[in-house]
Amino acid sequence: LTLHAQRKRIERQCIQVGVPAPEVSNAANEVLETLGAMLKHGRGQMLLSQLGARREWALLDDAGKVSVLDLALQDERGWLVVDYKTGRPLEGETTETFGQRMLARYAKQLQGYCERVTGFDGQAARAALYFPRDDLWFEFEPLASDKPC
Repeated sequence: LTLHAQRKRIERQCIQVGVPAPEVSNAANEVLETLGAMLKHGRGQMLLSQLGARREWALLDDAGKVSVLDLALQDERGWLVVDYKTGRPLEGETTETFGQRMLARYAKQLQGYCERVTGFDGQAARAALYFPRDDLWFEFEPLASDKPC
C-alpha cells in the first residue's frame, strides 16, 4: 500500500488522539508529508532502518516523570537520541538561525533525555533534532551532569 492509501486510517488515528474534526484533514496531510519525507531522504531512511534502535522508549526521571523518546540508538560514541519535529523555519529564516532557535527551545528536554539514557546503562549520550519535511538535522551536545548515573 502507498502512504496515501493509508489516509483514512491516519485520519481515524488523528481523531482518536484528540485532533479537532475541522483540523483532521490538515493533520493527516502533515503526517503524510512527514512520512513521505522520511522515506525520500537518506537520513530518514537510515533512521527508519535501525533494527536495534529503541522507538517510543519510555524512561522515568528521578521524580517519576515519564519521558517518551522518539528514537534512541547506539553507535561508536554511545547513545544517540533523536527527537523528531514537524516544525519548519519561519519565512525568510536561515537554516542556521532556525537550528539555533530550535536547539535553544528544546535544550532542557534534550538534556533530560541524555541524562535518562546515560542513567540507564552509564554510556554517554548525545541528541539531535530531526525535521524530516525539510531534512534538517541539528545536533545537541549535553552539558556534563552532576548527577551520578
